[in-house]
Amino acid sequence: MQARLEASYSGPIPPPAMLEQYNSVLPDAAERILHMAEEQQSHRISLEKTVVGGDSKRAYIGLGAGLTVALTVIVVAGGLIIKGHDWAGVTIAGIDLVSLTAVFVYGTRSRRAEREGKAQSIGQQQRRRR
Repeated sequence: MQARLEASYSGPIPPPAMLEQYNSVLPDAAERILHMAEEQQSHRISLEKTVVGGDSKRAYIGLGAGLTVALTVIVVAGGLIIKGHDWAGVTIAGIDLVSLTAVFVYGTRSRRAEREGKAQSIGQQQRRRR
């Protein structure tokens, strides 16, 4: 009868006993593994900073573009009303207002759904750990 030993761990760094075993096979292996985990963490943090900064920049650009379009449409609608095309001006202004409201409501709902999905995912991960 053969004895069988199976071990597993979760995370980037093996437990201390396993690090000692690595060191017995290859000198400084534990140090190299720890360095690799630190480098990976630094890389991940750098990527997350880039993504968050890019998302923020895109959000501001989107707000600016939306404001520009909305103001342009309002100016055109106002010009039509001033020139005596009341129905055309009111229709264009109404469509602009409805469109902006729809975009705002859709964005609010999608952000809420995203937050709820993340909260649910975090809750599931925490339950699995227990």
